[in-house]
Amino acid sequence: MDERFRIADLEIFGIGGGDCLARPKGGGAPSVLSEQDARMLSSCAEYLPLEEHAQRWAVHVDQRKVRQAQQQAPGWLSRVLEAGAKAAQAPTRLVEQTSARLAQLAEKGLLMRLSGFAPEMLAHGPEDPEEPIAALGFTTRRRAAELRRALDSYAANFRRHGRSPEVVVVDDSRHAGDEAETLAMLEEFRRETGFDVRFAGLAERESYAEALAEAAGLQPVIPRFALLGDARCPVTTGSARNSLLLDCATTRYVLADDDGMCRMAPTPEATGGLDVVSRNDPTQFWFFESRDALHRAFSLTNEPDLFGLHETMLGRSVGAAAAGELNLEASSAFESRLRCLGGVIRTSMAGVVGDSGVASSAYLLLEPHSRARLTTSEGFYRAAIQSRQMLRAPVRASVSDGFLTMAGNLGVDARSLFPPFPPVQRNSDGIVGRLLQSCFPASCRGYLNWAVLHDPVEGRSQSLDGWFEEIQRIRFADVLSVFLQDAAAPVGQPAAALESAGRRMMAWGSASPAVFREELRRRALQREGGRMAQIAAAGKDEQPAFYRALQERYAVVMREAVTREEYLRPRDLPDDSLALAQELTRRIGELLAVWPQLWVAAEWLRASGRRLSRPLA
Repeated sequence: MDERFRIADLEIFGIGGGDCLARPKGGGAPSVLSEQDARMLSSCAEYLPLEEHAQRWAVHVDQRKVRQAQQQAPGWLSRVLEAGAKAAQAPTRLVEQTSARLAQLAEKGLLMRLSGFAPEMLAHGPEDPEEPIAALGFTTRRRAAELRRALDSYAANFRRHGRSPEVVVVDDSRHAGDEAETLAMLEEFRRETGFDVRFAGLAERESYAEALAEAAGLQPVIPRFALLGDARCPVTTGSARNSLLLDCATTRYVLADDDGMCRMAPTPEATGGLDVVSRNDPTQFWFFESRDALHRAFSLTNEPDLFGLHETMLGRSVGAAAAGELNLEASSAFESRLRCLGGVIRTSMAGVVGDSGVASSAYLLLEPHSRARLTTSEGFYRAAIQSRQMLRAPVRASVSDGFLTMAGNLGVDARSLFPPFPPVQRNSDGIVGRLLQSCFPASCRGYLNWAVLHDPVEGRSQSLDGWFEEIQRIRFADVLSVFLQDAAAPVGQPAAALESAGRRMMAWGSASPAVFREELRRRALQREGGRMAQIAAAGKDEQPAFYRALQERYAVVMREAVTREEYLRPRDLPDDSLALAQELTRRIGELLAVWPQLWVAAEWLRASGRRLSRPLA
C-alpha cells in the first residue's frame, strides 16, 4: 500500500509578501512557505497517498479558476463552464507538480506519515507496568447488603482467574455509628473468602487528613476538605474517592460501584483492534424499555478476566495498547502529542449495562447509530427513557483525548500524580476527566468494549417532564466545568497546570458576588448556546417527528430559562446556592493549587508505611 500522509499539527504565521512561517507545535525549526503552500497543506486533513492529495488539490485549483471565470461570464456560458469543470480531470502536469511539492513538505516534517505513528509512540511511551492491578476499591454509604452482593461477584471473578487484589472500602457515612453494619459485613466477607480487606471510615479519614497536612506542611483545612467534603453539601462522594485515591497512590486500582456486580456483556457488534479517536464520548448506546427486556437481550457472564481487560490499557502507552489492528481518527493535535509524548492511558473505563448511572437525560444529542436505536417508535423511546436501562460502550476498544470519565467501573493509574475529585456534589468523576484532558497533556482515556452491570436494588426511573424541569437550572458540576474550560497545560507539566487552574478558580471564587455571577452567566450562556445550536443542527437531519418536537421543546424551554436569574442558582445546592457555589469554587481552587504537594506527601506516607485505610484482621 502507498504511504499515506496528513498535515502535522502546525502553527502558521503570516509574515507578509504572500509568505508564511509554519512550525510543528511539537517542536522544530519553522519553514517559510507561500500562502498557496499553506492552503495546500491545510487541504491534507486526512491520511491519503501524496498522489491523491495532489489530485484533490489540483482539482480544487482548477475549479477555483473556473469559478473566477464564471464571475465574468454570462449565465449560459457560466453553466457550460460549471458542467465542464465537473466532468474534467485535473491537468496531469499540475498533479505532478503538486505531488512533488507535497513530498518536499513531508521531508520538512510538515506532513505526518501514517507508518511512523506506532513506532514513534512506542519510542516515546513508558514501559508497561510490571505489577498487576493492586486493588479493588469501593466508596459506600449505608449499603452493606448491596456492597456484599458486589464483593461476592468480584471475588468469584478473581478466584476464576487466580487473582488476589486487596479490597479497599471507604465508608462515606457522616457518623461513625453508621459504619457498624458495613464493617461487620466486611469482617464476615474477609473470614469467608480470605481476601485482604482494608477499611476507612470517618475516624481513619480524619486522622489521615491531619497526617497529610503535617507531611505537606499545610494547615489541615484543605486536606480535610479533600478527604471529608463539606457538611453543608448533600453529596460528598468525591471526598471518599479522594480518600481511596490517596490510599492507593503509587499503584493501579479499579474503582467500582457498590450497587453494581461483576457480570459483563460484550458490546453488540464488538470488533477487535483499537480506535484512537478525538471524541469526548466514543461510546454508543443500546436502549431497553425495561430491566427484564435488557436481561433477555444479554447473557451476562462472570467469566472474562475483568482486571485483565483493564490491564490491556491501564497505565500502558497507546503504542503498546495498539499492538495489532489500529484505526486512527485522532485530530492532528492529539496525534502529534502521541508521537512526541507516547501517551499514557491513565484511566480505563468499562461500559455500563443496566441502569445508566447518570443524571436524567432525554438523549437529544446522540450519534446517529444510537439515535436510530432509541427512536424506533415514540412508545419505545418514552419507555426506554423512563426505565434508564441500557448498554453503553464503544463497539471497539478505544483511546481518546476526550473527557468522558464514569466511575462505575474505572481503572485508575495512580502510579504518579493524578488529579483530585471535587469533594462535593455529583459528577466528580466527570470533572476529573476534564482535569486530565486539560492539565495532563500526555494522558489519554481508555474505553473497554465490555460493559459491567450496574443494578441498583431499589430501581430507578425518570420522566421527560421531570428532565425538562431540571434543566432550567444548572448544577454545581456545571459551574466547575465552565470555570475549567480554559485550563491549559504546559507540555509535560501537570503539576504546574493544576496549580494554575487552581489559582484561576481561586480568583473567581474570591471575586465580588456580582463579578462571579456575571462571569458564570457569560460562560454558562456560551456553553448552553453551543448546545442549543448543536440540537438545532441535529434537528435538520432525517428523524421521527416526535423526536424533532422534543428538540424544538428543548429550544423553547432553554431560551426562556437562560434569561432568568434562577438559571444560575445550582439546583443541587441548598439555601443560597449561588453564594455557596462561589465559596466551593474557591475552595476547590485552593485544593487544586496544593494538590501536587498533597500527592507527594501521600507518596511519602505510603513509603513510610502510613496509609489512610487500615487492614481488617
